[in-house]
Amino acid sequence: MVTIRDVAKKAGVSVATVSCALNGTKQVRPETRSRVLEAARALDYIPNSSARNLKIASSKVIGVILTDIKSQFHVDIFNSLSSYLQQRGYTIQVAFSNELPGTERENIRLLLSQNVCGLFLVTCQPEYSNFFASQLLKSRIPVIFMERVVKRLTTNYIGYNNYNITHELVTRLLNQGYRKIALVCGSLRFSSESDCVRGYAEAYSSAGTVANSDFICYTNMTKENAFQAYLKKFHNNPPEAVLCTNREITDGALLAIQYCGLKTPENLIVVSFGEETWDNIAYSSGVYVVSRSASYMGELAAKKMLELLQEPNISDSFFIEMDDPALPADFPPVSALKRPLPRIQDPSRKLRILSCDIGSLNALRLLCTHFIQKTGISLEFTVLPQSQLLARISESFSSLTDSFDLYTYDAPWLEYMVQNLCLSELREFIDSSGLDTGRFFAESRYNCMLGDRIYGIPITAGSQILFYRADLFEDPKLMSMFQEQYRISLRPPRTWTEFNNIAKFFTKKYNEDSPTEYGTSLAGGPEPELSPEIMMRLWGFGGGIWDNYGQPSLNTVANANAMANMIQTLNYVKPESMESTIEDTVDDFCNGKTAMLLSFTEFAQKISFQYQRSLRQRIGFYHIPSRRTASAGWNLGLNPFSPHREEAFEFLSWVCEQKTSFLLAVLNGAPQFVAPYHNHDLQRMYPWLPYSEASVHTSQKRNPPYQKNRLSIPPNAMDHILCTAFRKIISSRVSISSALEEAQAEAARIYTTYGHHVRSSRH
Repeated sequence: MVTIRDVAKKAGVSVATVSCALNGTKQVRPETRSRVLEAARALDYIPNSSARNLKIASSKVIGVILTDIKSQFHVDIFNSLSSYLQQRGYTIQVAFSNELPGTERENIRLLLSQNVCGLFLVTCQPEYSNFFASQLLKSRIPVIFMERVVKRLTTNYIGYNNYNITHELVTRLLNQGYRKIALVCGSLRFSSESDCVRGYAEAYSSAGTVANSDFICYTNMTKENAFQAYLKKFHNNPPEAVLCTNREITDGALLAIQYCGLKTPENLIVVSFGEETWDNIAYSSGVYVVSRSASYMGELAAKKMLELLQEPNISDSFFIEMDDPALPADFPPVSALKRPLPRIQDPSRKLRILSCDIGSLNALRLLCTHFIQKTGISLEFTVLPQSQLLARISESFSSLTDSFDLYTYDAPWLEYMVQNLCLSELREFIDSSGLDTGRFFAESRYNCMLGDRIYGIPITAGSQILFYRADLFEDPKLMSMFQEQYRISLRPPRTWTEFNNIAKFFTKKYNEDSPTEYGTSLAGGPEPELSPEIMMRLWGFGGGIWDNYGQPSLNTVANANAMANMIQTLNYVKPESMESTIEDTVDDFCNGKTAMLLSFTEFAQKISFQYQRSLRQRIGFYHIPSRRTASAGWNLGLNPFSPHREEAFEFLSWVCEQKTSFLLAVLNGAPQFVAPYHNHDLQRMYPWLPYSEASVHTSQKRNPPYQKNRLSIPPNAMDHILCTAFRKIISSRVSISSALEEAQAEAARIYTTYGHHVRSSRH
């Protein structure tokens, strides 16, 4: 076992200093404490709080670490083993990792420091064998791993033989004529899931055919993510049978199947790996349960733990794979299934919707099968990239009566679309439908309003937040290096100056020890994407685009300082950043090239899911530096000349239903209503929601101030002026002050062109 003397030697300090640094009993210099913490973590040192009383006999406390309190299978295991052990005089101490490796390691350290006499563990980091070997196996207490095997380590293990179970189930289904068999499972990192995938593939191989990898759907093993993953993968290609590797996945898949317009057992069957209990009898027919008894596993694990405690000199590890679950009786032949009926649609009731190709609106389309079956109204979507959407809307101005019924539009486009008679006022509809607009964020409502007139329904409440590599920001070595260099702690940046300092620290060109090539990234390609990057810095430095009187106000000291800061940021991004898109910056962050990313919550779900697949890379979320963000969000508006107004109102009402709004929140992580942001399950699933909500409340509108009886300035005009000024500066053609002066003159010209009065004085 690692001792406090080992930590002191590695840190180059005294034992007393280590004790003070770890226990906080006396003041220790920050750089010394960082060095001690780094040494302790590097050695995996675990202080034993019970060592103070050496007279205490062996503890009768047994630790249990599970993944998540919402995993019914794991909770049932705990209930069984704790009941068995408590009846025999033992106390159970339980902790949850929430599938976070760092949390699991801290839980292990805490339980060992409390002198537990044994430990049960369902690990979320099976690759971390070095830690388990150096700490758990040397702790001289019995440890039993359950359900998930630790790789490259011989240790006590109990679980079910998921390979055999899956192989047998798929074989039976194949014998009954099923070919499109879906497997919905968790990450391949876990042996319980990789064994299922192996059994699935080899069952097909044994039958003389090849499994289609397109029918394997990976999830993070929660109900919400299973619903999302299933709907996206099988919406247009439904399987004949579905195997789900836990109960939470089953519940999510069943809800997704419902929203795909299918039923069990008419259209497909579902097989759930779980346990027959009183509360799953509500499953409809066509849902079969593989009864892997959690109670039996828990009791067996408890018995083996008592054996290890009573005979501590046993040296041989055991590896138990239980292979006798109660499998369902024979499945019905595939010929008994009915082909899904065509969606009932009334050709005379058809809505044509122009939509942007972004995650939140794609999520809306996934749910529309439910609306079609509920109402019989046909939906025809035309989907375009954001860069093409406004131009397509503008093209339809001359033919509004025979163009689209509904438009999705970005918040800054509102005035332009209203002035071109593209949007219908919706106050009467909202009042008659009883829609409570207070359920929307106030900022989202304002993005649909001119004066007291309402011209749309918010679909998303987008906002800008900071994404950062939490695993790097919490690394003791990096923390110590940053502290020594900047004399402050490494943390998510509060200011733009701090942001650049951290970005420089994580750029390999300036710090050869940086684990990332660049500190951050910049979406400098399309003007609608570069413009928000500039705007949030202008606001952060106290500048902006307009003054309090709605006059253009670009040539200011604050804006010059913001531009200088942004130009400095270019030293810490990849050279081709001025041609990059938002998608490029997200990909660079997800691929480990950058340590920080400033982006919209529209991409938070993709980023989060990508990092959940990685053991050592943990994502963190925080506010934008200075907390002044660009207002974002997409709205759904009605063409005033649409011949299908009643159908459009039905669609808008359905979008605003509470169930629809919550499912949209699950699918895209940027809900338009306030309630999902305060839902515990969604906060656990999407930890960026509190930062997203705060960002919405501090967001600034990007479009020019609205003036009655004046032509609306095109929404991309100010984007172009800002981006042109920035590009001139970085090309070294003009100074910052000259570029801003030219931008001010161009903004004044645009204002005058569209009938707005511009004062001659500078602001």
